[in-house]
Parts: sequence; C-alpha cells; structure tokens
Amino acid sequence: MKTSKIIFSVGIALTLTITSLSVSQSSFADQLPFEPVSDYAQVEKTKQGFEKSMKQKKERTAKLKDKADANEMILATFTFSKALTEQEIQKLVDKYGLDLKYVYTRSIDRQDLRVTALHEVSGTQYINKRLIDDYIKNFGGEYKGIIEANGYIKAGMVDKIDKEKLVYLTDTDGDPKIKSNPKKKFPVGQYWNLEDNTMTLSE
Repeated sequence: MKTSKIIFSVGIALTLTITSLSVSQSSFADQLPFEPVSDYAQVEKTKQGFEKSMKQKKERTAKLKDKADANEMILATFTFSKALTEQEIQKLVDKYGLDLKYVYTRSIDRQDLRVTALHEVSGTQYINKRLIDDYIKNFGGEYKGIIEANGYIKAGMVDKIDKEKLVYLTDTDGDPKIKSNPKKKFPVGQYWNLEDNTMTLSE
C-alpha cells in the first residue's frame, strides 16, 4: 500500500487541528495549551517508538480518570483496531455510552492511496454513504470502514473500553483536565501509524 495521504471532508470544513466543541470549563492558566498537530507530531513513528508513545498516552488517561467523577464526560479521540462497520460502531456506542461527534473513514483509491474522510455524526447515522459512493465512483478504489472517532466517554467507562478488542486507543490528551483547551480540539487519531507499522487487526 502506498503511503501518500489524502484527506477530504464530508459535510463540514476539515482542518488538521480537528473541529472543536463548546462545553464549560474552569481556568487553566497553569496548564500548557493543547495543540493537536504538535501533539501528533511528537508521536514516534517506528513501531517500538510508537508503542512507547501510546503507552504514555494511556498512562495520562489513567491519571485523568482518577481526577474525574465516574459519570463525568471526558473528551476523547478513539482509534479503532481495524476499519469498522456502522453496526460495529453502534454496538460500541450502546455498550460504552459514547457520545460521538465525528467519525473518520478509510478508503483505498485506484492508485492504492489511502483516503481519509471526516463525517459529522447525526443521531445513529455515522457516515454519508452517498458522498462515499460518489467518491468511489469518480476515483475508483474501495471503501473500508470507520477508523477513528471524536467524542466523549464517561470517566467510569474508560477502563472497560480499554479492554475492548476493537478499540486500540482512547486518547484523552485534549481533555481540559490535562491541558488548556478552551476550543475543545480533539487529539488526532493514530490509525495512520497503526497501518504504517502493520498493527491493525485482520479484516
């Protein structure tokens, strides 16, 4: 698979810093600001380095959930272990009480390039099938599924979802309890790195 990256937006404007949401927060003058792009750039790209970086993220999440009430919603980006169907996403939402705002899908075009599309979630509709179908029709290739999501999870559910085989990482580095993040920017997902290090689950 070629490594060139293509990203297009479905339904809303896409920026590399990811869209933000507004929720209440207290003062974070003593905290470092959260910048999704620089946070992503700090992740080591070799398999050993990547696993080390992910371990550090999981350790920060463990500390975060200890600071929050069990029912408090935590800002998070979920990286899945493989490309998932909408039905699989719905099962995760129901099982862990996720409040998803955006999902990212993977397609492979006719030149074997990876394509990522951003979709705004509307109720139980996670992707815009028509736009994906139009893209495949115009550019060829194959649709794979949903690879990442932005949203919220209750602090008390983090331990449980961390044991879920289909979820590789619950990244909470953008939560205001960790860093100042008044615009509620989500962390960048890690699926590209999973693919680059051949760490995704078999389809």
